[in-house]
Amino acid sequence: MYKNTEAIVLSPDGDTDPFQIKAGVLQGDTLAPFLFIIVLDYIMRKSTINAEQLGFTLNQRRSSRYPKVVLCDLDFADDIVLCSDDQHNGQELLQKAEKHARSVGLRLNESKTEYLTVNIKTQDKTDIKISSGAKLNEVDNYKYLGSLVRDSKSEINRRIGMAWSACNKMDTVWKSGLNRKTKLDIFKSTVQSVIMYGSDTWTVTRNWKQN
Repeated sequence: MYKNTEAIVLSPDGDTDPFQIKAGVLQGDTLAPFLFIIVLDYIMRKSTINAEQLGFTLNQRRSSRYPKVVLCDLDFADDIVLCSDDQHNGQELLQKAEKHARSVGLRLNESKTEYLTVNIKTQDKTDIKISSGAKLNEVDNYKYLGSLVRDSKSEINRRIGMAWSACNKMDTVWKSGLNRKTKLDIFKSTVQSVIMYGSDTWTVTRNWKQN
């Protein structure tokens, strides 16, 4: 599609002579994200070949008809989460992903890569490192696709605060002469959408209901 591509510039004084486009695929091009996803899919397929040994166990194997169910990765464009039952397997999974990414000219962004551990005692923790030997930053919580992932309670409280902020910023709308129906429609599309973002993934416990 890009081989021997030419273009002209239209102007009030007339059209320019045709000239070749040699820049290749640029960011924002309609083909670029599609090509990127193809490459990223290749990287993750190669990295998760041993998913059953390295991934996070959702359901244990019950029989030959009901094999072990494992989750290895969550991907949205270049926002990737690697999941594992323990830190050793997580380290191996990270190294595989980094290795196959380098094979196609991509690299892991150290400053944007963090890890989160759950139900691991402090004395049992080990550092997670990339191939250069640099240690990744361990965090207590982080946002993935706009939502905190550690627990639903902290995310719900954050969403309530964001919704109040959105509501207060539109104070002139609520005090305006718009009819009630229009105000309700605006509320649903602005404030309500903020507080309910990601609600399908919330886990509400009995203690949270009582509070």
